[in-house]
Amino acid sequence: MKKFLAVVFALIFALSAATTAFAVANTCPHCGQYIETEKAFNEHLDKTCPVLHPVKTCPYEGCGAKFQDEEQYEIHVAKCPKKSDKDKFIEKIKGIDYKAIVTKVIGVVQKIDFPAIIAKILPIIEKAVKAIVGAVKSM
Repeated sequence: MKKFLAVVFALIFALSAATTAFAVANTCPHCGQYIETEKAFNEHLDKTCPVLHPVKTCPYEGCGAKFQDEEQYEIHVAKCPKKSDKDKFIEKIKGIDYKAIVTKVIGVVQKIDFPAIIAKILPIIEKAVKAIVGAVKSM
């Protein structure tokens, strides 16, 4: 029972730490930024705290665009005008369904009548070998 109560109190403390920090000092407990109102404090925690929501920089050379919002970052990266041809090529390669291609190739190969092909090619090879042997013997 004591362990259970300890866990409950720990959860209550953890969940109320942010509100308590605002009530005590009007500062973010994560980054230390001073915040005027509780509404601004909650918005700061939800969207703009640099510790909870680190700024992401576009990975493409020469761009440097920065985003705190994950969704905006992903949209930008997908359409970044600074994306190189190499990056575009790699994205296309990653998007290929190789399993489907292999399955189609196997299906085509299974339909080939190899014994019939061999039956047609073998006589031609035999004639070519006989002609070569005949030419060598006559030298």
